[in-house]
Amino acid sequence: MTRHQQIKLLLQVIKEDFTNISDLFRKSVKNRRLEEHLLVRIKNSLENLKSVLDFSAQEVFDRYCVSTKPINVYFPVLQPHATDSDIIARINGNFPGLEQNAPELFGYFSSIQPARDINNEWLSILHNLCNQNKHVLLTLQVRKDEIINVLTVKNSRTYIWSDGLVQFHEKNQKVVIPPGGIYQIVNSEDPDQTEDFWTRGWILDKLENYKQRSLPDLSELSKDSYTLDSYSIGNYYFDNTHMGAYTLLTLFVTKVEEIHERLCSFL
Repeated sequence: MTRHQQIKLLLQVIKEDFTNISDLFRKSVKNRRLEEHLLVRIKNSLENLKSVLDFSAQEVFDRYCVSTKPINVYFPVLQPHATDSDIIARINGNFPGLEQNAPELFGYFSSIQPARDINNEWLSILHNLCNQNKHVLLTLQVRKDEIINVLTVKNSRTYIWSDGLVQFHEKNQKVVIPPGGIYQIVNSEDPDQTEDFWTRGWILDKLENYKQRSLPDLSELSKDSYTLDSYSIGNYYFDNTHMGAYTLLTLFVTKVEEIHERLCSFL
């Protein structure tokens, strides 16, 4: 089996395992008790994700780099505080000859570093979590519960807002979002489109008999033309991270596969 085939197999297993991880997250949040097997499954998935990056980096090394001594090849990841000089030195050290033989690829390695763009912060978080797992299992705990309201208007749009954060303008009923407010609009005109909150990284438990605090004016709508529901969001967080654990894991899987495909385009 070639290394490329191994990477494809790893990605397949990661996605299969992620289905089990999703189920365990749901169960943990619903029961307000962490399913112990979740920790081990997360640990294994993180290691497999890192292997995809490292194996892909080895493919780059074999294709473009030259070294007179053995080098343990790892995907280059520097922390957000790294300087331009730090980034260049690390990539040159791990991939000798890459800057000369494949300057565009060298630039790509540089561009995806967390120090280059805050949207790349996930890469350093993944790196740090993997290093942490060499010695201890992940610590997860519920740290936040929030109320989300969902208004779906027939043949119109779905409005989603965090209760107490979003107001509706008195005259035109357009949404006013204060700083920090959570708000999304999803087109619901397509009958085949369904709202899958889980794919957004939210873990929800529908609330019964809950009175919304932030409401639009529904007086002009017939009662059979809309639905209005509320949900309680619970999430587990890794220590020292500001994004929910499931949200992060979803991001890791998507981004790692994107990086692998981008590197393949250079090979």
